[in-house]
Amino acid sequence: MAYRPFRIAKSKIKGVGKVEEKINKDDWIEIVENDPDLTWVDDSNHRRQLFKENKTLKRILYAYYEFDEKKDYGNVLLKFSEEMGFIMIDQTKTTLSRLEKYFEIANKLDALLLQGNTKVIDEKYVESYKKEKKA
Repeated sequence: MAYRPFRIAKSKIKGVGKVEEKINKDDWIEIVENDPDLTWVDDSNHRRQLFKENKTLKRILYAYYEFDEKKDYGNVLLKFSEEMGFIMIDQTKTTLSRLEKYFEIANKLDALLLQGNTKVIDEKYVESYKKEKKA
């Protein structure tokens, strides 16, 4: 089975990154700013050093989940694209805590959690995943 990354979007994604309604940038910023489990990539030591070296470098709206301060990166990268209007999620593997966090963020944004571009991950799916992992 092919790997299908998770995404958070207001609707199913059609074609090459086309959505009917975009996630609001300010709503995304508010979620990251108020969630202690999320860390702006721009707040990592690596990015701060890049800002010192390159004054024209633009800030990005990417956040880490499961950020490790010693390693200076997170196990999960949530990449918000204002142009495309949705969040792409890079991870090495799916865990229950990660799936629950993605679902929580999607709900706060009044959006869908998708696997790939069209498979909607709902509460029923999360609950069945939870039962499967406990078995």
